[in-house]
Amino acid sequence: MADWDYSRSDSWSDNYPQCNNQRQSPINIDTSTFDGFKNRCDIDCRLSIVYVPSKCNVTNVNNTPTIYFNSGSFISFNKESYDDTQDDDVNRKSKSNRYRLKKATIHTSSMHTINNESYDMEVLLYHYKLNMNEDDDTDDNNTGGVILSLLYKIGNETGTPNEFFSQIINRLPTKLTTKELNIKVNDDWGSGLLLPKNKSFFTYDGSLPFPKCNQDWFYVVFEEVGVISKTLLNIFKEGYSNNNRKTQRLNGRSISYNSNPELYNEAFLSINTINETMKTLKKEKKSIIEKSLGAVPDYLLSDNEKEYYASKTDSNSDSSGKNSSSSNTNKFNNLSWYKIHKLTIKSTILLISSVLFIMLSYFVSKYLITSNILPNFLININPTESSIPSSIQATKNSTDNSTDNSTDNSTDNSN
Repeated sequence: MADWDYSRSDSWSDNYPQCNNQRQSPINIDTSTFDGFKNRCDIDCRLSIVYVPSKCNVTNVNNTPTIYFNSGSFISFNKESYDDTQDDDVNRKSKSNRYRLKKATIHTSSMHTINNESYDMEVLLYHYKLNMNEDDDTDDNNTGGVILSLLYKIGNETGTPNEFFSQIINRLPTKLTTKELNIKVNDDWGSGLLLPKNKSFFTYDGSLPFPKCNQDWFYVVFEEVGVISKTLLNIFKEGYSNNNRKTQRLNGRSISYNSNPELYNEAFLSINTINETMKTLKKEKKSIIEKSLGAVPDYLLSDNEKEYYASKTDSNSDSSGKNSSSSNTNKFNNLSWYKIHKLTIKSTILLISSVLFIMLSYFVSKYLITSNILPNFLININPTESSIPSSIQATKNSTDNSTDNSTDNSTDNSN
């Protein structure tokens, strides 16, 4: 379990020094300080969202329900920001990347406030930057990304957020646990149900709202406040109340505002298609290089690829030194394998032959018996009197009688 809790957030910096840095979250968004176009970023702060349905796995850490989503949901967010404490552009930062949705945390009451107004609940959606060399991200508190913030107030029973929460509310773990509990949800359930209709948002540079409080995070706080039913809200408050951090000082940070509700999904989907094509081409490239080691010019390879294929080449060279050629090596390997398994192969062949012979004998015998071929054959070998023709039988009887008479006469004469 974590060694911190929200009730002692003022002392987090004792164990986590970053929690006392200058760009901490959450904050109060004071719109009265906005200076016209200076805070507008309709073009410079572009957000694209592509969310897909997901399964639901939940933990309860520090009295905070944490929902983990399946892979497949992404955002693209570009933002240019400045360190307002500097007069030059040395500390200018630019973000234009894809991020994968990993998890969400639910807080009652809200973390952020707008014009010092707190809300009944807030959901934070954590998007982690994709590793350029991998297909996955690293879910670590030291990893930066983008957090979407959705605020809710008590209201009616309808709406997609109520649909989202109603499918999981009765299965959320009430006891603290880091073990993920799977909750069965509908096929169309997912983070997209939480999004507001109006996508206008505030954005600023911030931090994780809990330890380790690292500051490599951008926040997107949607202006439109969603609605959650009284029944659902009361359940959340009863089981997971006071799991928020108080608002932090701005310390010179600027808050930008995008009033353009349009999200650039079509363009982002095109980016996804291009990225999938790039993955396929990388796999094909790897396959081609492995089949023709040494024939690909170095300028076509990245540093990691050069190192990887150099080790492959060295391995093949060592193998060639032991054998005259790779083809001969394959032959020797095949021959060695045959010698090792020779007895097994012969025994298997003999067993199969024996089984086939027994089966053949059985079916042949069954056929001979059922078709009367064998009984007729035996009769022909040992014929009975009833089976001998009458003409032959008469000749045989006369011969036997004459023989008997001759024997009788001989006996009388001797007397």
